[in-house]
Amino acid sequence: MLWLSPIAVCFLLVTALVGGHVESDLGRCAFGAAICLGSPLLLRAWLQTLLRRRGRRLRFSGRHFLAAGNVMMAGALAFGWADDTGRALRRRGDWFVGESNGAVPRRVRGAVGALAGWLEHFDPPADLAPLVIPPDPEKQPYGPFLPGAEPPPPVPTLVSWWHPLAGPRRALPLSESRRFGASRPPPRPSECELGHCGVDLGTVIGEPVFAAQDGVVERIERDAVRGGRAGRYVRIGHKNGTVVTRYIHLDSIRAQLREGDIVHGGDLIGRVGQTGMLCSGPHLHFAISLRPGGPGADETYIDPEPLLRSWQLPDGRALIAASDTMVR
Repeated sequence: MLWLSPIAVCFLLVTALVGGHVESDLGRCAFGAAICLGSPLLLRAWLQTLLRRRGRRLRFSGRHFLAAGNVMMAGALAFGWADDTGRALRRRGDWFVGESNGAVPRRVRGAVGALAGWLEHFDPPADLAPLVIPPDPEKQPYGPFLPGAEPPPPVPTLVSWWHPLAGPRRALPLSESRRFGASRPPPRPSECELGHCGVDLGTVIGEPVFAAQDGVVERIERDAVRGGRAGRYVRIGHKNGTVVTRYIHLDSIRAQLREGDIVHGGDLIGRVGQTGMLCSGPHLHFAISLRPGGPGADETYIDPEPLLRSWQLPDGRALIAASDTMVR
């Protein structure tokens, strides 16, 4: 039965890759079967016909030919298109377990995620690198210092990116339907594949939500009805408006927060809710877009998940202690 293993691996890779363009699970299965089963068998039939005309016979059985063909296809996908294959696996490699979250699905997701992490090489955009502020040579560090000791040189200030939900457990999208590029109603920006332009994080209503980095509040919508499918939300522009983060479906928003306010990374901005949704549980829809031209220019959404895996986790209790007033 070992000959089935390369077929299963190839099927997983192919169905993950086409999942960004095919919404139906049946269509995804049909495409995977056609590539992983149909292509090698058609090639074998062609070779058999060619050799028969020359009085020869193909020595490989059908199952061995299937296994060899799938090994070559899986190798080409894994090493020739490693980044694309790894990204597709991370987003959609667990499609066949659906929304289940039992012991077996968790192990399956862990195995698929490990394979995806081995294949995908992610380089964050330059606009999303931590901001380093050079030191001011005129400002010396505070003492006291030992007698005769020279004060240490001033150090640069690092402005990090923060995960929008607090630790200690790092919140990441739990299934294919909560990841970037999942199926959503139109309109659909092309970079969002089947329509989902962000990731869905968290499951507990009322969980505190924090700003991802220093920025300016561009838009606040406190009216859940007027917000439509987004419900209550906050939009923040970072780095002179060239990077935008969105915090959608909030249950409540910090009372003191106003459009035009300056916020800092890790500041409390609201709480997880389910406003604007009809049939989904509470979660935070978190989205990032790049806007090279600044406010008013065209935006391009990017997948936040690889960034969220490394961003600093807020200490929720410490950060909300002084600013916990909310309004709907």
